[in-house]
Amino acid sequence: MRELNTREISAVSGGNFETIGSVAGGLADQVSAILGLTTNYKDSAVKIGTGINQVLQLNISGAITNISGGVLGLANTFFSAVGSLFSSKS
Repeated sequence: MRELNTREISAVSGGNFETIGSVAGGLADQVSAILGLTTNYKDSAVKIGTGINQVLQLNISGAITNISGGVLGLANTFFSAVGSLFSSKS
């Protein structure tokens, strides 16, 4: 049996969670743009994906930092976008 290379190790250890976060966040940003909003869900979603990878690698402190930062980023982006929908335009 052969050894896995770095890319293969990343794939089986959850390396794709960052990609999933990037795609999901990018999609949310595109939907927001259709609604006339400027958002940055992608960066926060990638942070969450990075945190999930870190959980799988047993890097718990890094995971907590990235997942909590990503969740806060998503919440801040959401509330900012909702607030801009209801703000008065002069």
